Amino acid sequence: MTQKFENLKKIENKINELCLLKKLQVEAEHRKRIKCVKTLRLFINTNVIKEKIFIRIDSRVINDFKNSEIMKFSDLIERTYIFTEEIIPTDATTENISLSNQTGKKYDSEDSGYISQCKQPGSSFVQEGTFCKNVDVYEWINQDSFIESFELRCPSSKININLVLVLKNTRNIYKLSLSLASLLSVASSTKPNLVGLLYKYVARNSLLDKNNVVKCDEALKNVFLIDSFVFTELPELLEEHLFPIDNIEFNFICNDENKFHCIDIPLEVDDLYQQPKIYDKGVYALERKIDSVSKIKTNLEKRSTIIKEFIESPINFINKWICLELEDFSNKTNVFRDDTVQEIMYDLLKGVI
Repeated sequence: MTQKFENLKKIENKINELCLLKKLQVEAEHRKRIKCVKTLRLFINTNVIKEKIFIRIDSRVINDFKNSEIMKFSDLIERTYIFTEEIIPTDATTENISLSNQTGKKYDSEDSGYISQCKQPGSSFVQEGTFCKNVDVYEWINQDSFIESFELRCPSSKININLVLVLKNTRNIYKLSLSLASLLSVASSTKPNLVGLLYKYVARNSLLDKNNVVKCDEALKNVFLIDSFVFTELPELLEEHLFPIDNIEFNFICNDENKFHCIDIPLEVDDLYQQPKIYDKGVYALERKIDSVSKIKTNLEKRSTIIKEFIESPINFINKWICLELEDFSNKTNVFRDDTVQEIMYDLLKGVI
């Protein structure tokens, strides 16, 4: 009996492993289907007109031609920041330098780190040596679904432009710390997905006991710097390893020549138009199968415990079973024969009828 039970247990564990592997494969295929690589293409055109630079930035998302829909720049980018830096030569022999946009303050030629408060919002002047930097900050948020471009006018013939693109983060994706990214082989992910990945890691390495306490191996100790923790504390432990995702940033210089720049930025994003190849009903069927196997496992463990107890001492087992049944029968009989209980039951049944 014991040998047969051990064989059944091995078969059950093997079935559980196969079911879990199949479920993970389906989930991987499901996510792979809705992931796609898009190319964010920026067209930057600079024109010099009457010693002023006009900067026009157009954009488009190059689709992978799997469907007829075309994604737009605003589908991926939440907002755009433009930092324009104008280099203005100054006279180093002049003691004080007045700037028209200042609020009554002056530059001292000996002070190379002075920043003034300017009338124009988002604008500041910084003097470094014999040069004065006029820094303007612009923010663009698309509020028109038909317009995917904007234009700036810069009153100078030579400026340095820093363009910062803030990605849309509707799924709350975080950048991971180096230690956690090395453990999971993932650079960024959502918090629920990280909990799932860590659970798979803990279960695969048999680090979780019956009390939901995780005993950390060397890899987990390097990440969380503790020896053990309760699994329900995992979301709190992850907080210090989650960081905002990086923005896209690049620089270019505009001078007195008309120029055209084209920049391609590859992005891996969720496909907003395609449906998953594997539908939820397939995953749901596998989950039901795993639940049924878990119930069968629990029932077999109970039966195994009873049979082992009977094999060890049949007489004691029978006596114990008879005593328990008699005790339950006696308790039920005494309760039912109580006059107060019978009266209450009669009133309840009479009220229902």
